[in-house]
Amino acid sequence: MKYRLLLLFFFLGSGLASASHLLGGDFGYTYLGMQNGQFRYAIQLTTYTDCTSGSEIPFPESPLSAGLYENVSGEFKPLLQTLTLQLSQTRKVEPMLPPGCIVPFSICMYEGIYRDTLLLPASAVGYILFYERCCRSSQVISLNGPSLQSESFVCTIPPTAQPNSTPVFEPAALPLVCIGDTLTLPNTAIDPDGDLLIYNWVHPYAGYGIPTNTAPPPPNPLGYEPPLVTYAAGFSPTQPFGPGGYVFLNASNGLTRIKGSIPGSFVIALEVNEFRNNQLLNKTRRELQIAVTQCPQNDPPQVQLQSGSTLVNVHEEEEVCVQVTLSDADGDSLSYTFGGPILDLPNPPQISVLSSTASETILNVCFAPVCGQASPFPYNLYIQAVDDGCLPKNDFDILSFQVDSLPFEVEISGPDSVCLGEMLTFGSNVPAGTFLWSVQNGTLTTPATLPDAGTQWNNTGNGSVQLIWQGVCNSDTAQHDLVILPEPQFSLSAADSACFRDTILLSCSNTGFSSYTWSGPGLIPPLNGPTVYALAQQSGYYTLTVSDPLTCTRTDSIYVEVLPLPLNPWAAEYIVCFGDSITLLYPDSLQLSVQPNLYNMPDIPGSHIFYPPQNFDYITEFTDIHGCSDTNSLRIRVPDVPKDDIDTSLCEHTLFVYTPVSGPNVQCSWDPLPQELNGCTAEILVSSTLSYEIVLDYEGLCTDTLLLNIESIPNPEAAFEEADVFPACEGLVMTFNDISASNDSIQWFHLPDALGSGSSVQITVPYSGNYTLNLVAYNQQCTDTAGQTLTAKELKDYLQIQLPNIITPNGDGNNDIWKALVPPGFTDCTEIQVFNRWGISVFRSEGLPAEWNPDHISSGVYFLVLKTGTAFHNTAVTVVRE
Repeated sequence: MKYRLLLLFFFLGSGLASASHLLGGDFGYTYLGMQNGQFRYAIQLTTYTDCTSGSEIPFPESPLSAGLYENVSGEFKPLLQTLTLQLSQTRKVEPMLPPGCIVPFSICMYEGIYRDTLLLPASAVGYILFYERCCRSSQVISLNGPSLQSESFVCTIPPTAQPNSTPVFEPAALPLVCIGDTLTLPNTAIDPDGDLLIYNWVHPYAGYGIPTNTAPPPPNPLGYEPPLVTYAAGFSPTQPFGPGGYVFLNASNGLTRIKGSIPGSFVIALEVNEFRNNQLLNKTRRELQIAVTQCPQNDPPQVQLQSGSTLVNVHEEEEVCVQVTLSDADGDSLSYTFGGPILDLPNPPQISVLSSTASETILNVCFAPVCGQASPFPYNLYIQAVDDGCLPKNDFDILSFQVDSLPFEVEISGPDSVCLGEMLTFGSNVPAGTFLWSVQNGTLTTPATLPDAGTQWNNTGNGSVQLIWQGVCNSDTAQHDLVILPEPQFSLSAADSACFRDTILLSCSNTGFSSYTWSGPGLIPPLNGPTVYALAQQSGYYTLTVSDPLTCTRTDSIYVEVLPLPLNPWAAEYIVCFGDSITLLYPDSLQLSVQPNLYNMPDIPGSHIFYPPQNFDYITEFTDIHGCSDTNSLRIRVPDVPKDDIDTSLCEHTLFVYTPVSGPNVQCSWDPLPQELNGCTAEILVSSTLSYEIVLDYEGLCTDTLLLNIESIPNPEAAFEEADVFPACEGLVMTFNDISASNDSIQWFHLPDALGSGSSVQITVPYSGNYTLNLVAYNQQCTDTAGQTLTAKELKDYLQIQLPNIITPNGDGNNDIWKALVPPGFTDCTEIQVFNRWGISVFRSEGLPAEWNPDHISSGVYFLVLKTGTAFHNTAVTVVRE
């Protein structure tokens, strides 16, 4: 087997110093055949030894003692023989560090291979091989008390009636995981017997050894299975790296991916199950001790297979190529290696470089299996990429080729029936080889030795195509039988001619065919039946192709002439003056139909009379001697429909704009001429009663006369005057009189209120404000508006009240009482209040008259407050009694 070393760095230093030397291993055998009536086996135990400076036993021990047991039923197996296994081969694994890369760790592992040969008698129960060594490294953090737990290697030999060899593992790599990286391990095995292999994780074995007896002799009897290791909390066979860790095992090829999140050493074990004829035959284990540590920053390279597929299917004598991309995110230089049993074939895959840079290489892997290399199990090619970083890192993947035999049964591809005279090409399901074609009841149209056969079939009945094929790996003969079918029988029918835009009916006399395909001008879907329709657009042939499983395909056609429609002899529009008629002529060879039958008079053939009183639309249909008819629109336009005279009344000085008729082909004549005239539109300023005669000329063909009478209405003159103004409690009371002229009615407005239509109006407005009074005068529809803004001052500006400041209440009738002259409108809002010098009210009265009789009041000075509405008047009053 061709193999190149796969380097996966295992860092061991003071932090990872091991109390035991073993890092794992596996136990197996190879069946060598019979010798002197006994079954001969080559036994092989592989161990991995820590050879760093901290290892207690840095080199594989030799010899080793293993036990051979009979696999009888029950838990305990009797010891048949103690085997002495001699160290046969060693291999020291050390990484090659790039120049300048110095690491503070010892990096070293020895692979030791121990061999022996056994002659075993026939056995119906089989045998067991057992070896153990105590104890495990104290640095294994996934186990509970690892330095107290032993390590066992076991393999079983099935009953000799089924000779068997265990799968052979690929050499183990240095198993180190850098925190944050994913480590790929090639835990792939090759089965010499071609058995199907299935991989799974298992619980590692412990054993019977103890720290005081680290290499005990084989136990007798052997308890099978041996004891299992005891995991520390948080660890298990499927979670061997604890929380945050990750393990993946490809069940079909053993490819292993590992990721650790905490530093330390960990134990994993995998098992390979051998299946033969869908029956489990045997189990083989491999155990490894994995170290997880913090490494210098260096992203590992990546191996990427084309389309992400790891399994490629190919036939014998075919070639398949797969692109493999090797890249490194850090830009490190890459080297790559290949391995696997596929390289031992006489025709191994050919590997070429498509492109290469310092950090990326694209390879083309092409494999062309030959005859005899078909296998139920795939051929594996191991691909590894290694960068030159510090520390160097790698990625690993497996490309599998599933090789199948070419089909031995040749099949001819072609129809089961052909049509008489038809030319067809027949092929087969084989890609290459020697071909020899022949036909029965037909002829070959191509050379008989080509991969495909061209044929033509000239007679009805049964026929066949034969092929004799010779391939590189195999040969076969095939025959394809067929039926040569006659043509279908049918006839086509359709009218000889059709009018333009009519519907043509096309029919096939036979309605039992499986398919109908029509072609021709103006066909209307659907087109897949024995009867179809077409819109007559042009003369031409209509073609029908029919086919039937019991007959064949046939095409026929029929010609249909499309007749033109009669020409319309009339224009689309004619003009007739109001009250007149028009006679339109047409050829005697045509027949005429007019709709609707209003304002028209059929006459002798060749003429028709129309006399509409207004614009009117008709539909005319002319039919020729072939029965083809055409429908058109006809408008008889009457532009001079009479208009009524106009009598209107307008306010004096109104600008009246009037257009009697509009249109591009109408002219107007005014008598007398208005002040302004633009076309037919006149602008008239009304100043008196006016009359106009307007003559309308339509397109120079028709005339009409229109009278326009305008009555002038005098405009009213709105005006009013102020009649009276006086103050009151509720506000300023104002009276106004109407003095409008030339009016028939009025309306007062104190917005937003209407105040009435009398000749005078009285309003009360609050003091201190501006107000508007409007008067609208009417004379029929004519109006005029007069408005005035009313200003109300403060109340005190309207009150001139004299306040006496001395009274002499002596009963002589002169100046006995205090009086103030207040206008009569303040009866409800006048109040008097008198206070003495100490501020005590001595008198209060409301309403008019505004008087104070100081009876029983002593002489002195008093303070008097007179309130009128919202106005206050203050004075000091002296009362003098004599």
